[in-house]
Amino acid sequence: MKEQQLVKQNAGDILGGGYRLTPLGWVAGMAFVKKLEGHKPEVAKLVKALKRRVKVGNRSRARVVSVADVAAETGLPEAFIINVIDARLIEHLWQKRSAEWSHGLEGKQITIPKRFYLENLF
Repeated sequence: MKEQQLVKQNAGDILGGGYRLTPLGWVAGMAFVKKLEGHKPEVAKLVKALKRRVKVGNRSRARVVSVADVAAETGLPEAFIINVIDARLIEHLWQKRSAEWSHGLEGKQITIPKRFYLENLF
């Protein structure tokens, strides 16, 4: 990012370093946010499918589902679903609890917490 002149090192930072956005970095960041906003309909489709699964049993426990099953159900590409989970995009777009990878099955199996898509309390 430094080479692209998107950030600049702070001089005399109390913590001994740090970076801040340059004007070019700020513009690039705003463009990135706008690009994320453009994916809201696809992410919302994923959220709807995951919510449907966790609501079975009235949110009594976490649920697991394969990326392949969610892709087949939603028509979304597996790579897109993987990126959404990896980037915790649901949290970034709506400040709601996101799904996560099942331990040891990253990129293959999603764990949907029982508090999925509810407001984060932390």
